[in-house]
Formats: sequence, C-alpha cells, structure tokens
Amino acid sequence: LLWRSQHEGTPTFHFASDLTRVALHDALPFARRVRLHEALAAHFEAALEQPADARAAGGYHAGAQLALVAHHYVAARRYADARRFYERAAACASGLNESAWADELRQKARALPQAKDLMGALDLA
Repeated sequence: LLWRSQHEGTPTFHFASDLTRVALHDALPFARRVRLHEALAAHFEAALEQPADARAAGGYHAGAQLALVAHHYVAARRYADARRFYERAAACASGLNESAWADELRQKARALPQAKDLMGALDLA
C-alpha cells in the first residue's frame, strides 16, 4: 500500500496508487482525518528550515515543502495557517522566477475560506 523512498537522506512515504490513497483516506472518520492532517502539517512545519533566500533553501524542494504544509493545513481546516504557507511557497517560487507556479500557489491561498478556522468550532473529540 505504501512505498518508501529517500530524498537527501530523509525518508518519504508514497501511496502505491491514487486509488489506494483515496480508499484509505475515505475509510477514516472525518474527525480522525482532520486530526491526522493537522499532525502531519505540524510535523512537516517543524522540519522546515527558515532560509532567507529561496535558492539557499534548495529552491524548488523548499517551495514544495511549504506547499505540502499548506495542503495538510487545508485538510485540517486550518485555513489561516494554510494561507500563510501557500503565500510563503509562492514567495519561494517567485524567488526562483517560477511565475506560473507562484500564481498557482497565490490562487490557492485566495480560494481558501475567509472565515475563522473551523477547528475550534468543531467538536472532534
């Protein structure tokens, strides 16, 4: 169901197929999915370096990691955090002169709900 790879010494895990990913994701109760995505976002956020320059951070990889954190915050319904990480990823993409990618990331940030994050409003216990 999962396979493991290495990127710069860091283990990464991938689903064998999108069908597997969707089936496993949909089998989890909503509240558990939200908590898992929140935990993944926090884990990936903690692993990020805070470089001043996108090129010094490994360029594309750094932007992709920022976008990954944003993706998990969206799935955790933490829209303000997701917006912040999409904007950071867009800034990284702009620093690499990747304007199409930067525009895509900014659009994702703008498309997020403007209301307060829903985590506090939901009883997920």
